Amino acid sequence: MSKPLFNFSAPVVAQYYLYMSVPFLVFFLYKWIVSGPDLLYLLATLGVFLISLLPYRFYSSQKVRDASFYEDSFTLRGRNLDREISYSSLRGVFPSKLPYLLSSGVRILLKDEEQAILIPYNPRNGKLKTDLRSWLERKVRTAEVHTASVTVDTSSTDIP
Repeated sequence: MSKPLFNFSAPVVAQYYLYMSVPFLVFFLYKWIVSGPDLLYLLATLGVFLISLLPYRFYSSQKVRDASFYEDSFTLRGRNLDREISYSSLRGVFPSKLPYLLSSGVRILLKDEEQAILIPYNPRNGKLKTDLRSWLERKVRTAEVHTASVTVDTSSTDIP
């Protein structure tokens, strides 16, 4: 397969939120060594660490762990999930609000399924100058136009 246009990896995003708390821990240790134990800094550091665990837990508990979007199809991998899906089987794409003030995600509806697939992050592609949701919406519109034109072409033929 070619290089994906968009990529999502839940473990990488989850680890990012944990890594954001490391500077606070380093600052706390420095403050602890230089000026002695301080309950306020201990509580603040623990608070930041615990707050960073919330997004970590959210991302690490998602069904879709990895998603790669190519020109003609996309692959989803995760818990009990390993699929390659064509864009022609998409029914709709919607933004999704996520908890803990995280960035918005993308909900993908497939034609043959009732439950939406959540990609809990909306990556951007600098070369295409667009994000995943906008790009998928264009793919859905293109597939609908193609399906409609095929339906019109087959119904307008005269058979003697």
